[in-house]
Amino acid sequence: RAGRHGFVRRKGFDFVLGNGKPVRFWAVNASAQIAGLDHTSIDYLARRLAKVGVNMVRYHSPVFGQDPSVADPKKLDDLFYLVAALKREGIYTKLSFYFPLWFDIKPEYDVPGFEAIENKKPFALLYFDPRVQEFYKVWARALLTTKNPYTGMPLAQESAVAIVEIV
Repeated sequence: RAGRHGFVRRKGFDFVLGNGKPVRFWAVNASAQIAGLDHTSIDYLARRLAKVGVNMVRYHSPVFGQDPSVADPKKLDDLFYLVAALKREGIYTKLSFYFPLWFDIKPEYDVPGFEAIENKKPFALLYFDPRVQEFYKVWARALLTTKNPYTGMPLAQESAVAIVEIV
């Protein structure tokens, strides 16, 4: 089971498990499309990845849907099941939930300055625009503090979550 010895930590330039044992990760990417598969398929995928030696999956997809002011409950539930299935098979999760190409600024988002430009991708906007920062915080809070119904704990307390990419 991933995380059974506690959280992954950094020791110098290396990663170690909760018991201090050094670990290296061989990871693959998974997106919301993968996480959205039925539970039987997710369980099969987790077993197969473990069998070939994968010990980390980078979940790289947004947790918001049409309305960026809230996290999408279906996307969260899909991710929660994926984390639980991977954990059972000894596979850690890395969370990557924001990339500017996933997010088109629309007029109704009330982000000033984007009304008249063609490129609506907010590449650096997260660093200085309060409205975009609000969206990001909503996603991060929902992702990390919502109780995972499949493990009983939020991902912020889940030792099988080894890394969270943050801005």
